[in-house]
Amino acid sequence: MVNDNEEELEDDDEGLWDEHEDLTRVLNYYEEKFGVSVGIMPAVVDTDEIEMDLILDINSVKILGIRMFQFVPVEEDEESEEEVSEDQAGEKDEDVEEDALDVYVTDLTKAGTEPVEGNVLLIAEVHSPVPCDENGDEETSKDESKEIEEDAGNAEKKDWVNISIYCTDPEAGILEFTGGVLFYVDDPDTKITFLSNEELEN
Repeated sequence: MVNDNEEELEDDDEGLWDEHEDLTRVLNYYEEKFGVSVGIMPAVVDTDEIEMDLILDINSVKILGIRMFQFVPVEEDEESEEEVSEDQAGEKDEDVEEDALDVYVTDLTKAGTEPVEGNVLLIAEVHSPVPCDENGDEETSKDESKEIEEDAGNAEKKDWVNISIYCTDPEAGILEFTGGVLFYVDDPDTKITFLSNEELEN
């Protein structure tokens, strides 16, 4: 005999998104595809609706991939609203999140010079990077970190790369990221295209 509650828990677990496991899978993909050691530069764009992370070759410090996250509020159904009302009438359940969000992830991978479809959603000017590994730890030694901090204290931060992100017109509030175009500030005439990568879709 199967416990209905246990069955529901199993179903819930199947739908969970493991951020660490997903990031490890993505970094492994880039290491195999490009044959380099990679790190992540997280949250170069970070708003309530969108986050942008960069996947870097930690030796050349060149961008190999762009991860776009979109956070969309979950619309509660009537049953959920009734449960919330019951919780408010009694003791509030601390485990219930106030603002539930769906997370949509799109991976854009370095391609060539192909044109990108859609419209420009945002343009980001990014400062020189300190890449991180899948645990969020900086991919630099203590001595290197100290030098970076000293340099940052002695000079103004300079833009390193300019990134334009494209998307189609949103449907139901969900954006479809179609690609990106970037250029390094020291080589503005060379535009590099990043396209949506079906191999990295969950």
